[in-house]
Amino acid sequence: MQFCEYLKSLGACESAIAWVGEKTREYAIAECHNLGWLLWLLFYEDRPALSALAKEFAERAKVEVVSSAVAAKEAAASGNAAAAMWALRAAWRASESDSEVATMTEYQWQLSRTRELLKKTKLEVKK
Repeated sequence: MQFCEYLKSLGACESAIAWVGEKTREYAIAECHNLGWLLWLLFYEDRPALSALAKEFAERAKVEVVSSAVAAKEAAASGNAAAAMWALRAAWRASESDSEVATMTEYQWQLSRTRELLKKTKLEVKK
């Protein structure tokens, strides 16, 4: 099964499927800059890793957003993908600083960390 077919079987959005096209899983993960898509994929491939990532995001976030990250962890553990993604995004947004550079640095860290976790998941998806 090609990666785009795998994503369709999970119910990925049309935008993600179109962007992936004929890309391999490895290439798509390495090149994707949409944190929401990567978090969504991690939800389906490794929920315990998503829960751990929510904790990492919380530790890096401001004190007032810890509850959002905890909500993401609980939503991921209960199988609620949408709630987990929105809570993680809320934690990320609240962790933004006034500096655009700092915000991009945090976003890049989150992309990188999510990619690392996805690379560790072993799936039987043909290239």
